Amino acid sequence: MTACDRLGCKAEARWLPVIVVRAPYELRNNTPADCILALGICDVHRETTTLEDFLSEVGWRQICDGFAAIGRAVPELDRTTLRFEPLDSPDALVRSFARRVAQRQGRS
Repeated sequence: MTACDRLGCKAEARWLPVIVVRAPYELRNNTPADCILALGICDVHRETTTLEDFLSEVGWRQICDGFAAIGRAVPELDRTTLRFEPLDSPDALVRSFARRVAQRQGRS
């Protein structure tokens, strides 16, 4: 079992948080970017976790700088959202992050 990463929680993690970052305008080549966080979240904390739990001023600046560094439009905070993907998702990228969560917790 992979435990929830919220402080003090021992419940089973079932979700990966994903920050969905959008530029100020939509172009065909400017699709939203998913920032998958290598954290496990349980069912209870999924209901109470918000985007603000992950975005400090420094963290948001790092995201913006990263977009600018690769030549993408700098995203807007008010268009940024949070969604959750199941740890057992069939998506290969999500599965790789789920493995990172398990490895970080000493499980493989």
